[in-house]
Amino acid sequence: MRILLVAAPGVGHLLPAVPTMWAARAAGHEILVATTGPSLDMAVRSGLPAVDVSPDGSATAGYHQLAPRALARRAEGEHTTEGDAAVQWQGMTSAFGSSWSTVRDHRPAEDADFLASLFAVSGRMIDGTVRIARDWRADLLMFTSFLAAGEIAATAVGIPSVLHGMGLPHPPATGLLGVLDDVATRHGVSGRLEPPAAVVDLCPETLRPPRSARGLPLRYVPYNGGALLSDLVCAVPRRPRICLTMGSVLPGAGADEVVQAAIAVAAARDAEVVLAVDTPDESIRHRLPSNVIMSGWVPLSSVLPDCSVVVHHGGSGTTFTAFAHGTPQLVLPRMADQPLNADAVRRGGAGVVLAERDLDVATLTDSLDHVLGAEEIRRGCAAIRAEIEAMPGPAALLDRLAELAPPSPEVRGGDPGRRDGATVSRPGTASGRS
Repeated sequence: MRILLVAAPGVGHLLPAVPTMWAARAAGHEILVATTGPSLDMAVRSGLPAVDVSPDGSATAGYHQLAPRALARRAEGEHTTEGDAAVQWQGMTSAFGSSWSTVRDHRPAEDADFLASLFAVSGRMIDGTVRIARDWRADLLMFTSFLAAGEIAATAVGIPSVLHGMGLPHPPATGLLGVLDDVATRHGVSGRLEPPAAVVDLCPETLRPPRSARGLPLRYVPYNGGALLSDLVCAVPRRPRICLTMGSVLPGAGADEVVQAAIAVAAARDAEVVLAVDTPDESIRHRLPSNVIMSGWVPLSSVLPDCSVVVHHGGSGTTFTAFAHGTPQLVLPRMADQPLNADAVRRGGAGVVLAERDLDVATLTDSLDHVLGAEEIRRGCAAIRAEIEAMPGPAALLDRLAELAPPSPEVRGGDPGRRDGATVSRPGTASGRS
């Protein structure tokens, strides 16, 4: 089987699917990653064959504008409150089933704009995705959440698609496809999109949002890329270790004031602090306390097992890596799906969440001390970790996915240069396909 994985430019969309792709290759399947920007580089660094489906840089440029625009809108308008998380999920679910206008009725305007913009950015990858899916003759198109190149490209080529989750379940974004009517029309699929044949679901039942549908269960396998680790990070700590990270987007998007406040609070503890922030403000580097290790981008799966707490922004990758390792969390959500992930931490009893309006030194200090000392939080983390470990692994998932893909053209006896009536060219032979 040939699996084409299509991922948005942000590495947080790609990383949860990398272990699935490794398992597919180990099982004898052929895989190819279709992406662009930071995800393209990460795919190659992860040992996966990849192709750039937006070589003009338009999708990458649009992606890099998302976080600064979202933070600017939040500074000008209303802030997400603790009670908004459930409303956000309801609005998101409604939007996926109806229209984008429904999102605006139920979510803060800046969050709605973020998702619409992300969807539009990924739309710039559709032409390249359709082209490579036909030329490479993919049997199955797997795509990540909020990616417009999923249903549109798969329907245009005539192959089944599968939505690969990132953490919490995000329903197929059928209702948002109207944002890209022009693209769908250009590929002849307007009004007749095929929904995903399956949804890969990484969410344990304890954390499942109300009224969210279940998909094919898959154990979350933490993968955060590779890096050269320092001896200090590798050593088992002799006192509590605190990891501080703001993911791959926020540090370069004007969130340095959050990083500075969190560093000040964490460094004041009798603890070792791993600052896993890629590009913090230069003024921070020159005045770090002696108990702070500046690690830069580091695989969290290599750090969190020895951490007493992780302080972070609420990105899905960081949140679920902490869940998988049973690490208590202090979450400071700012935008996009971060409040939803933070709400899962709260509901699962795995940590403390601070709304943006509460990000002052006194509140940060009290919250961090509580997470460090709360036995009930450690019990909640252990329970979630055990639940994740009991979920099926990638090998079981691949058996299910193989049932979705049609037999290859050679098996069907058809023309291997055609798919769904479209003539394509492909160098070489098709021998060795599974």
